[in-house]
Amino acid sequence: VIHLVLQEKLQQAVLKLMPGADVSSVLVRPCPEPKFGDYQTNALMGLAKRDQLNPRELAAQ
Repeated sequence: VIHLVLQEKLQQAVLKLMPGADVSSVLVRPCPEPKFGDYQTNALMGLAKRDQLNPRELAAQ
């Protein structure tokens, strides 16, 4: 589905910004609460933790 296409695109984008990053933890899933949107991802949390960065700062980059 669509979330798998989005996941692949997001993984490619992460690799452009962070060459060599382990994108296996970059996932996109349908959001269980429609009030929060259609899809959700945990990408920044895992990448920030791995590199000991602030997730908000990483998102701003």
